[in-house]
Amino acid sequence: MIKVVSLLILFLWSFSGFSSENISENFRKIVGDFSEKKELKVIDTISKEKNNTKIYFFTLKNNIVGFARPISTTTGCESACLPLIYTAFYNKQGSLVKIYSQDGLTKINHAPLSEEDYANLEFILSLKQKDLESINHPKELTDAISGATYKKYVPVVVKGAAYTTLRVYLYHRETLKYIKQLLENK
Repeated sequence: MIKVVSLLILFLWSFSGFSSENISENFRKIVGDFSEKKELKVIDTISKEKNNTKIYFFTLKNNIVGFARPISTTTGCESACLPLIYTAFYNKQGSLVKIYSQDGLTKINHAPLSEEDYANLEFILSLKQKDLESINHPKELTDAISGATYKKYVPVVVKGAAYTTLRVYLYHRETLKYIKQLLENK
C-alpha cells in the first residue's frame, strides 16, 4: 500500500513546477544566459521507473554554456519516503552549480533540507564518494533497528538524509558521465 501511495505522489508531483519553461527560467537565474536549449535523450540506469531520460544543454552563439537534468524519482528505499523532485544545474565544464527543488528535498521524518543541508549536499556531490558507489540498496546505509546512519557513511551523507543523499549522488554521477560524453563529442 505504501508503495502505491508513494508512486501516486511521485506521479502527481512530477507535473508540479517541472516544466521545460521553469528549467529555462531557473537556468538563467542559476547559471546564466543562453540563446538555445537542446535536449539529449539518455538512459536512466538508477530508478526502476526509468523516467529520467533527458538532459538539457544550453548554448549561446553555438557554444555550450551549461546543462540541466530534471529528476523525478524515489529514494529507492521502498517505504514512505517522499519523492525526490529536483533539477541539477551544471556549468559549461560540467561542474555542478546547484541542486534546485521547487518543493524542496527532505530528510528523515519528511523534514525539509535547510540551506546548510543543500550546501553540504552540493559539497558531497563535488567529491567522488567511493563508499556511496558500493551501495546496492539505500537501507544498507542505516541500521535496521534504530534507523541511524552507519558511522562509515556519516561523513559522506547529509545528516538525517542518507537515502536522499545516495539517490541524488547516484544521479549526479550518471549525469556527469553523460555530460562528459557530450563534451567529448562536441
